[in-house]
Amino acid sequence: MRRGFTLIELLVVIAILAAILFPVFANAGDKALPQWPAIFDFSKPVPGLELHQATVDDGLLRCDATKQAWASIPLPPQACETKNLRLSARFRLDHLAAGQVPAMIFGRAALYVLSDGRPLGLFWNGPQHSGLRGEVKIEPGQWYEMILDYREGGLLSLYLNGELVARRLALAPLQPGENRLVLGRWQWQEKGQWQYSYLKGSVQWVKVEESSAPTLASLELPLHLAKHVSWGDIILEGQATDKDSIRALLQDAADKGFEEIHWRLSAAVIRDYHQRSPEETWPAYIRRYYQIVDSVYASFDPIAEACKIGHELGLQMLGWLTIFDEGAPPSVLYAGSVPFPWQSKFTIEHPEYLVRDKQGTPHWGVLEYAYPEARRYMVAQIVDYAQRYDLDGIFISTRTHSPPAQDADRFGFNSPIVEAYRERYGQDLLGENFDRDSWRRLRGEQVTKLLRELRAAMPEGKRIAIGIPRGDWFGPPYGNMYIDWRTWVAEGLINELVIGEISGKGLYPDVKDYRGYIFDQEAGLGLRPLLEDVEKVFGPPCREHGVRLYVQGMDGSPAFWKQLEEGTCGLRM
Repeated sequence: MRRGFTLIELLVVIAILAAILFPVFANAGDKALPQWPAIFDFSKPVPGLELHQATVDDGLLRCDATKQAWASIPLPPQACETKNLRLSARFRLDHLAAGQVPAMIFGRAALYVLSDGRPLGLFWNGPQHSGLRGEVKIEPGQWYEMILDYREGGLLSLYLNGELVARRLALAPLQPGENRLVLGRWQWQEKGQWQYSYLKGSVQWVKVEESSAPTLASLELPLHLAKHVSWGDIILEGQATDKDSIRALLQDAADKGFEEIHWRLSAAVIRDYHQRSPEETWPAYIRRYYQIVDSVYASFDPIAEACKIGHELGLQMLGWLTIFDEGAPPSVLYAGSVPFPWQSKFTIEHPEYLVRDKQGTPHWGVLEYAYPEARRYMVAQIVDYAQRYDLDGIFISTRTHSPPAQDADRFGFNSPIVEAYRERYGQDLLGENFDRDSWRRLRGEQVTKLLRELRAAMPEGKRIAIGIPRGDWFGPPYGNMYIDWRTWVAEGLINELVIGEISGKGLYPDVKDYRGYIFDQEAGLGLRPLLEDVEKVFGPPCREHGVRLYVQGMDGSPAFWKQLEEGTCGLRM
């Protein structure tokens, strides 16, 4: 009589069978998943295709909004996990309607058509989806190939029939998504209830693959990295007050890929060219600032040390100076709250060279460069530092600590401007009937004169960089003064252009009612998207004339990328 299996023998047999059969089942499961990249052509059988009232006929997937007909397909894991995603589809609409979606990966990306026919790419890089919209129109009855291409830390691009219709910076990373591709249905929640919209049309094929979107570097834009080191600010935080901490600061910049350092010289300028306000007027933080500056300079020259260390590390060192920041007497409130802590000796002796309004009131701290004496003073100061230190050049900042002009066209009526305008246009600026655009451009010409004279006086081999707002007008706090940066670039007056320079109006948060401005970078007035500025506005002339282009605050940090994508970049990092 044959005995049965013992429990131990039965378990051994099960284990052997599992070892033999599990790989088979596993391989069978793998084969059931689409390959990567996932390409679904409806002229052929599509494994795993689930039809929810949709039909496949003559090589087309037919979706019908009136029947709520849609379809879905399982996806390989890569489609739900890859950081760089490309979603594309060839489709045709029967008619225009709200919310038509040819293809969507749940929680990752979608191709969408608005009710007016404009294409929209949707993507999830946070709790909510964001959009990229093209300003072209999709017509019913015609075939279109639409592509949404997302590259982490690079570019997000939307294409229609091979033409780029929209582009922006892509934040990283995309959210993980569900492992299925939905065709012809869009769902969203509204007040806790699921809502749906459907495609009425046909889909010929869909592809989900790795992104091929360009990176910023591959666009060959003349973009470079420069780090602004505001020495007067960071010493209050305990940084760069001795040689070791200066070396650590510059070593960190070199390790992060910065090519150039803009080292702020304002503490030296206040020591050399300005007069401090009476000590009894100083608030605690100004008192501490002056104590630290005096203590450091008693031990060593921080500018000379920074140049020495920076060059050892292979960094280009530019001295950072301002041209609209001459300070004010203590009777003027700095930041609207404390007596102004310094004023240049030049404007104490020659207040007539400050920009003035029609009544003769000065715009404290802002020089009128229509005066040759004002230009000579500033050129001499810049050249002094360029010669005194082993600097590779000078970075000219156009920001200021001065009180802002609340009315955009209040200042700019000094006698040289009035006389030049009368001679050129035959009109009296002190009256009311004059062409404001011509006057604003005449004011801007004075800065160009300053740069021409500076270029002629600058020691050979020393570079000139300048930082400006991202527009053709300075905006607050100076007014609607024209920025003739195109002339500066074309004539070789500058070697480097830094766009996104902030004005300094943020130092006066209580001043809110700015009037008459046509450009205000910090408020977003007249501001274009940064990528458009780089690709189409500033980039081409800089490339043509060999001028290096920098973006203010470009340090590769998540905060920078966010500012860059939103077009608000301009805050110092």
